[in-house]
Amino acid sequence: MQIKHVLCPVDFSDSCLQVLDYASLLAQNTNAEIILLHVIETGSTLSSSSNVSLNTLLADYEKRIREKGVLVRWEIMAGLPENCILAYAWTNPVDLIVVGSHGQTGLTRLLVGSTTEAIMRKAPCPVFVVKINQRTNEPPAIETDVLRGQETGKTK
Repeated sequence: MQIKHVLCPVDFSDSCLQVLDYASLLAQNTNAEIILLHVIETGSTLSSSSNVSLNTLLADYEKRIREKGVLVRWEIMAGLPENCILAYAWTNPVDLIVVGSHGQTGLTRLLVGSTTEAIMRKAPCPVFVVKINQRTNEPPAIETDVLRGQETGKTK
């Protein structure tokens, strides 16, 4: 499995930077490009000042990733997050989606979050779920068979 395009939906929550750090590390290890995707939820209004803030936040995230030597670009879509993320993944070259887990209600939602759960079930590619840890600021470390397979061209 070649990972060349990593989709990373961003919502600018406190946990988003942890997800970005994992996506960046995965992209560094696989020489992949990150696509940041922000979804403006249906029913939200976006003023010109909000648009400037949105562009500034995305530019800051882009800079954070570029400083790690990773190619990055961003997209903005409007609609329901689950629908937009899945539509983007189905209609563009995406090899991996990196999302965060958020506890909500119900057992499954408690474990991963409703949007994350839907993406895991319906995505056309693997989904890497980052467990959000509120207590740590340590950078992530990733060592997996998939990444080792990238180096040798073989996966188990």
